[in-house]
Amino acid sequence: MESISKLQARRIALAARGFTDRTHAAPSMKTLERTLARTGVLRVDSVNVLQRATSCRSTRGWATTT
Repeated sequence: MESISKLQARRIALAARGFTDRTHAAPSMKTLERTLARTGVLRVDSVNVLQRATSCRSTRGWATTT
């Protein structure tokens, strides 16, 4: 029985999910469909607010850095 290293196993797993493909300049519907077919996952985040990390609320109140 042959064996492979952890690094080889990682590379095989990443390639199987399409993470070794070249990046696309302009993603298309075909790109989305191919990604969905490979991963079987579609995640839609409903976050529509952009906030600077320097003014985020922490458990101790508002944290601001300069």
